[in-house]
Amino acid sequence: MKEFKDTFYGDLTGHKSYDGINVSKLNLGSLNGAPDECYGDFYCERNVLKSLEHSPKIVFGTFGCGRNPITTLKGSPVQVGGDYDCSGTTIKSLEGCTQNIGGTFYAYNVPMTEGDILADIIKYQIKATDYSVLETYYTFDNIKEQFTNHQKMKSIKSKGFRTLLGLKKW
Repeated sequence: MKEFKDTFYGDLTGHKSYDGINVSKLNLGSLNGAPDECYGDFYCERNVLKSLEHSPKIVFGTFGCGRNPITTLKGSPVQVGGDYDCSGTTIKSLEGCTQNIGGTFYAYNVPMTEGDILADIIKYQIKATDYSVLETYYTFDNIKEQFTNHQKMKSIKSKGFRTLLGLKKW
């Protein structure tokens, strides 16, 4: 199975890349050897990746992992400064997705419903400038109230209604 370190970039484990990286369409099965940080865009689209393990921890530009047979976004960068595109994958959940996205979050042609995607955006607190989901465009403000309501519900569940209302126990 071909890995990132087998490309013309070589093994960048533990290093920073100050240029964009494009390893799309190289039949990669693993990102082993990818840099820890990428100060440009990082594209690993249209490969045979089944995991995002070994992705850079920080991508200052766009992170494109679309059109791979991945089923999970676990292993995604911790932070993406530009867009995040996971379109055309076989993900069933947004668990593991980057929570801080500086640009647009794209999820087209995935086996999730629009409602499931929006629910997971809220559940996993994925904050982006805007969201392009199954051909529908949302701004952060469109779903900000849902984020707030989700946080309130988490608080209610952890503390209980009686505590939040200032009521004493029976």
